[in-house]
Amino acid sequence: EFDLLFIGPNVALDNATLRPFAMDSRGCFTLRKIQIGENSCVCAKSVIAGGATLAEGTCVAPLSSSHELCDARPENRMQCRPLRALPPLWLKITCGWPILLVQRALTLSPVLLLMVHMATSEWYVDSFTSIQD
Repeated sequence: EFDLLFIGPNVALDNATLRPFAMDSRGCFTLRKIQIGENSCVCAKSVIAGGATLAEGTCVAPLSSSHELCDARPENRMQCRPLRALPPLWLKITCGWPILLVQRALTLSPVLLLMVHMATSEWYVDSFTSIQD
């Protein structure tokens, strides 16, 4: 429900889960508002539960939830990926892309070796001498 989410300006969400719905103690389905104040950040794999209100400038740590807001510190802002600068292009070209290319080649090597084996092995029989062949 988009009308249950109130996200202020300059908020950074890094692969976080915002759940405005929950089960109460009686087992009933409930919908509650989520309010995230301006200049806040929610780091990777964090969960914000229904009814949570994040004050202005709150930085939720990675792998945490809105139930742990007492642990929210400004130092967590450095762990939020959308707020970090990207690496320079020369570093991507000289280090990142070759590593990704080698990783992709190693991933595909079993399939390619199997295809080479199938293409070079003698598997076709021109004539049959009995039913058992």
